[in-house]
Amino acid sequence: MKLYLAGWKSVSLIDVKGKATFTVWLCGCNLRCPFCHNWRLADRHEPPCHWVGVERVLWELGHAARLVDYLHVTGGEPLIQADALRELFRGSPVPCSLNSNLTMPGRLRILVGLIEHAATDLKVPWRVMTGGASERLWRNWLESLEILAREKITVELRIPVPRNIHGYLEALKKALSEASRRLRNTTWYIVVNPLLGPPHTDPRDREWCRRHCSPGRELVNEVAGLAKRYAKTYVNAIEPYRASGRPVEAASAL
Repeated sequence: MKLYLAGWKSVSLIDVKGKATFTVWLCGCNLRCPFCHNWRLADRHEPPCHWVGVERVLWELGHAARLVDYLHVTGGEPLIQADALRELFRGSPVPCSLNSNLTMPGRLRILVGLIEHAATDLKVPWRVMTGGASERLWRNWLESLEILAREKITVELRIPVPRNIHGYLEALKKALSEASRRLRNTTWYIVVNPLLGPPHTDPRDREWCRRHCSPGRELVNEVAGLAKRYAKTYVNAIEPYRASGRPVEAASAL
């Protein structure tokens, strides 16, 4: 069986909070998030996207297994290739982690029992942050959280923080409440990620990022304050640029 992928990194220290991972990037996605910096993978550009056998990836993973905590698969959207991904996870010599938009709960179910950790973005307001995805997909996302919680899978809930989005904080409060109810029966934590645009990233929609990326310190700290009401919270920051002209505090736990 083959995977349609862009590549892998034998040891990554940035893809799962506090863990070393063998990270694989799969191609294809069902969303069009304007801030996405992996949009070439999402849109299946060749290169970098190409077909590789599952056994080849497992062979590479075998050489790095003693150095990593997880096999971490991201994208794009990995659940598009759920059948091949199941074969990869079945053959992994290390625990498996999935980074997904979680809008396909039926495909997530076939991976139950094979993953120990999952990461997903809390994208709010939903339609704005996903490029117009339907409310049905939002409900699918919540259903997927319930699946993860029921199976006691650790969840890394990531909050991408934009700026100049009307009603953002109110939407976030409501979404955090909904997510926390679904996750109450499993271990989970939050990572706050200020959205960055050029020159730090190459987003799908540069004009959108010009208007909405690189939030100021006050907003990021307010988001972190909301988040820590629900779970242990970390704040990621990349210097030097912020729209406010002031630095956001370095990565920390709250």
